[in-house]
Amino acid sequence: MQAASTEIKIQSLLLRQIMHLGQKQVAESIGVAESQFSRWLGGEAGLKFEQYCRMLEILGTQILSPSEEGESSTSVSTEYLQALKVIARQELMR
Repeated sequence: MQAASTEIKIQSLLLRQIMHLGQKQVAESIGVAESQFSRWLGGEAGLKFEQYCRMLEILGTQILSPSEEGESSTSVSTEYLQALKVIARQELMR
């Protein structure tokens, strides 16, 4: 059950990022037509692995593997991670 929940969270994160940038821009950035990208989002077509990796890069998404102690991991946007770093630096300077 946890795997399905994680999958839904990842899908939701990626879809929000695609919506933020715009489907057309993401499609052009990975070198596919917007219609092909739309079919991929709808589950009707696939992307090449290289295109998928490029999309993750464009969306600012990093994939982290779980630690060896068996802890779970999560995906966060690069923007979110940078914001956390700024907050941490500000707190350390107090």
